[in-house]
Amino acid sequence: MIPRISGRYLLLTAVFSLFLWSSLGGMFDELRLATPIPELAIYEQLQYRATMAQSREDSLAAAQKIVAISFAHGKQDLTRSYLRALPELDTESANALVTYSYILDRQFLIAISAAMNYPSAQTAKAISHMYLGQWDRADESIARSANPELAQTLQQLRRMPQKKPFLAGSLAVIPGLGYAYNGMYQTALSAFLMNAAIIATAWELQDNGLPIAALSLSLAGSSFYIGNIWGSANAAEKINLQRRARTLDRLIDPYIMDLLQQP
Repeated sequence: MIPRISGRYLLLTAVFSLFLWSSLGGMFDELRLATPIPELAIYEQLQYRATMAQSREDSLAAAQKIVAISFAHGKQDLTRSYLRALPELDTESANALVTYSYILDRQFLIAISAAMNYPSAQTAKAISHMYLGQWDRADESIARSANPELAQTLQQLRRMPQKKPFLAGSLAVIPGLGYAYNGMYQTALSAFLMNAAIIATAWELQDNGLPIAALSLSLAGSSFYIGNIWGSANAAEKINLQRRARTLDRLIDPYIMDLLQQP
C-alpha cells in the first residue's frame, strides 16, 4: 500500500529545503555583502588603525577586519601582503592564514612549503596534502597539528572512489577510451573521430602518391594522439581533486574565522 502525501506536507518540505539551502552560504558571505567595495573598507580600517585606535586591542581588531575583508573578496595576494605588514597579528596565526590563502589560490605545493611548525599551520598543511591526495604526509601533519579530528576527514577521503591517472593514460592508447573511463563521453567521441580522420587522411595521401604530405599529417596527428593520452591522465587527476575539494572546501572558512577571532 502506497502512503498518501498531502500537498501541505510537500509545501512545508519545499519551504524548509529552500531555507536550508539559502543558509548554507560561505561564512564570509555576510562580510562580503557588507563591504561591496573592499578597497574602500580596507582603507577605512587602515585609517582607523593608524589614527583612532586607542589600544592594542583596537589595532588588533582593525587588523583582523582587514584580513577578513581580503579573504571574503578572494584577494589572496592582498591578504598575504597585509598579513606580513600587520604586526598586531601573532606569527603563528599569520603563518597559518598565509598557508590558507595559498590553498584558496589552489597553490598547494607553495602552501605546504610556506607552513611553519606551528600547530595551526600544520592543520593547514595537512589540508593541503589531502587536496593533493598525499595521505601519509597528511597523517604526519595531523599528528603535529592541534586538530586530531582531521583524521576522520582523512579516513573519509581515503575511502572515496578515485580515478587512476595511469590507467586513464594507458587506456587512451586507444583514442577516446581514456576519456570514456573518466566519464567524459563527448570528449571521448571527439578524440576517437579526430584520430580516425587523421589516420584515414594520411593513408589516403600515401595511396595517392603524396608521401611527404602523409608524413607531415602523421607527425601533426601524433602530437594530437600523445596529447589525448596526457589529457586523459590529467583529467583523471582533476576529477579526483574536484571530489576531494567538495569535502575540504567546507573546512577552510571555519579555521580561518577561528584564527581571525583569536586575541
